[in-house]
Amino acid sequence: YNELGLPDSEKVTVGEGFVTFFQMALGGLAMGLVFGVGLLVVLRELDRRLDREFDILQVVAGISTAYLCFYVCDQHLGMSGVVACVACGIMVNAFGRGMINDEEAFGSHLALLEWLLNTFLFTLGGVIWGHVSFENTLSYRVEGQTWGWLFLLYILVLVIRFIQVLVIYPVFSRVGLKSDYREAIFLSYGGLRGAVGVALGLALFTRVVNLDPDPFSEARTNTTVLQFLGGGVTLLTLTINGTSAGFILRKLGLSKPAASKERTKILF
Repeated sequence: YNELGLPDSEKVTVGEGFVTFFQMALGGLAMGLVFGVGLLVVLRELDRRLDREFDILQVVAGISTAYLCFYVCDQHLGMSGVVACVACGIMVNAFGRGMINDEEAFGSHLALLEWLLNTFLFTLGGVIWGHVSFENTLSYRVEGQTWGWLFLLYILVLVIRFIQVLVIYPVFSRVGLKSDYREAIFLSYGGLRGAVGVALGLALFTRVVNLDPDPFSEARTNTTVLQFLGGGVTLLTLTINGTSAGFILRKLGLSKPAASKERTKILF
């Protein structure tokens, strides 16, 4: 917040930065494992395959645990809710196999919920992104120069994505289904920036608006530019990369999988 220009924000030293990082990362990891153990206990108690009502209760338990895990860590403990939820999921996946009565129904409910929430988030985020970026009632209005920085950032994001995949290619080309260079190219090109970036941009702008009442202050201006760049990169990757992904797949010869879905299930 100090870098954004908020008048009452305090500078963070390097040591305090490391402390915050370990609190967010390791603290979120620890709490995620705790919630994962709790969910395993609940799933074990609800593991009654002869009663279909318990299948729904398991779905409700999984969704409720994920929400509570994120909310408690992010809002009350000052830890990373995302890291906590990931750790919780890994814990349950590692030790909870066989405890879920109907895995297909469980996965279907989670997929439906994910689609609904993603749709809601992108709709809400798009409306707020447009209003904040192009109206001068809440803050600084985005001008032409900022559009140039947006397209430059989009190019840099793609370049960085290709570099990241290139660095880890020796690893993921030898594990699992042993991906080849064509899949690495598509992974780099199709790595769309989406829901997390939109949510973080909205959260940042809301926080700064609550802390700084002046709509044309330095903090409001900087925050508007940040959320414009974040939402803009998401928009460009969805419209450019997303719409051209099918063409890239066909050109790389990846439109037909080497192994069928049923064969993949047998292998793993």
